Amino acid sequence: MDGLEATRRIRGREVGLGRRQLICALTAHAASQDRQRCQDAGMDMFLEKPVVIELLEEAVNCALTGQIPEACFLSHERGRLATTPESAEDTSQANLQQTAAEVGPEPANPKSDSRVSAKAETDLQPQVTNEGLVKLDRERAFADSPSWQELVAILHNNENLSVDVLRLLQSEIPKLGREFGKQLERGDAKQTRRAIHTFKSNVRQVGLKAAANYAAALEDMARDQRLDELAEHVETVSALAGWVADWAVQLQAER
Repeated sequence: MDGLEATRRIRGREVGLGRRQLICALTAHAASQDRQRCQDAGMDMFLEKPVVIELLEEAVNCALTGQIPEACFLSHERGRLATTPESAEDTSQANLQQTAAEVGPEPANPKSDSRVSAKAETDLQPQVTNEGLVKLDRERAFADSPSWQELVAILHNNENLSVDVLRLLQSEIPKLGREFGKQLERGDAKQTRRAIHTFKSNVRQVGLKAAANYAAALEDMARDQRLDELAEHVETVSALAGWVADWAVQLQAER
């Protein structure tokens, strides 16, 4: 059972009770369709990983001020609060509407606001041709990689935490790359998806957007059980895991 199914069951049990449990999604899935799936399941809020403290505070304030059950979906990519004024019954048809209220500065990669244009952000998305998903090369994987200082900013200006995250990334990301290939060879779509989902979460946490977006596309394939297509990306995922581990070592040396 995942969070979506758990939410559906909770909402089903609430029918006729006259009360509603506040449910907030915390996920590495950042696409608009992922937010919509959370809304459709009956979630009240949506927070993306890595968590931005200002947005977490905004979510808490949203709950404390009684805005629920109006859905409050928070995205640090937009840097603002979005609400859907429609009733819970209508949320499956709702489009997220931006409010004018800014939620404050984001302690994330400074390049996101100043040096990365809209075109550059688009370039970080997975490339798809008529032949399918294009394999990610090293240059594109690190096109928007943060420096040491930028990583510290992403991780709430905590240098000790940043060191711990990089050390874990260095040791764990190669294991996830191997696990992806092993489970795919076994034909286990569920475990393959789990491995690439965790891979995605890890690289997104440290600001490697292109790598995270590529992993998200592979996760979608696993969800759809397109294992033959996934098999073409095993070597790339393995190589990407090695590149990320090397990058983690290099970034630690920048301190």
